[in-house]
Amino acid sequence: MSESPVTVEETDEEHFTEEESQDFRNYMIIGRISDTVDILGHKVVLRTLSIEEDLAVGLIIKPFLGSNSYETAYRTAILSAAIRRIDNEVMPEPLSEDDEIMEILKVRFNKIKKFYPIFIDEIYKRFTELEKQLIPVVSRLGKTS
Repeated sequence: MSESPVTVEETDEEHFTEEESQDFRNYMIIGRISDTVDILGHKVVLRTLSIEEDLAVGLIIKPFLGSNSYETAYRTAILSAAIRRIDNEVMPEPLSEDDEIMEILKVRFNKIKKFYPIFIDEIYKRFTELEKQLIPVVSRLGKTS
């Protein structure tokens, strides 16, 4: 049994721009968006997190729960999943689908926690801006359904 394509009756207000359509495809279909940003003179490639990565972040920061370091651990763990590259240095990636993302993120977390707060804070700000790019797309989607 084949699925028929879903059609949406559209008005002029409900059309996505080409950029919004691309954002929507990237986020909703592929599940991610990425951007290269300049942070204090360094090129940083960021990507939104998958559910698997987000869940792994929770496990990584669990030892910090209730401590004064919790927020710092949270930002560091989020960025350990979000940062794909800094300048020419690529962050460790799974070699196969069988590799546990948790182990990869622990390696990244241990690397990123050696950075200084000003650098981490600036990268985290840009990561939250990247995530906020999705709000208008999701909002427009709500108008068309």
